[in-house]
Amino acid sequence: MANQATGLTHIIKAAGYSYKGLSAARQHEAAFRRGMVVTVLAIILAVWLDVGAIARILLIGSVALVMIVEILNSAIEAVVDRIGSEHHELSGRAKDMGSAAVSLAIVLALFVWVRSYGSISADERRLLTDFLFILRFPIRAYLYILTARLYKQQGTE
Repeated sequence: MANQATGLTHIIKAAGYSYKGLSAARQHEAAFRRGMVVTVLAIILAVWLDVGAIARILLIGSVALVMIVEILNSAIEAVVDRIGSEHHELSGRAKDMGSAAVSLAIVLALFVWVRSYGSISADERRLLTDFLFILRFPIRAYLYILTARLYKQQGTE
């Protein structure tokens, strides 16, 4: 291991590997792509809402945590799939645990957002409800398109 990068070279290489990982998640994981849409909308809402700095950090951090756990779950699934396609109890357990981690992160994010919803003013609550009502149509359309693409890809493989 004499050729290991150090200092600035190490940081640059690590950033490149991180970019490759994000690109792979975006390219190969439909759940990651859907999560990115939700994350962008959540960040916009968190910035728009009249909440304190700590609440804003919690709102954004909770959705970021979901994305982080989703990437880790995808990595676990990729490693398990690489090891072999035959069914094995430990492989199933690893995938189930990864899925459970994602679910727990989502529950935590929902808790943070629901709790924060109670701390905003009635006018903001009304505007937020109207905004989410309007957004449900393009979000549904986007999810239908992603689902159709996924089924199309599965049919061609």
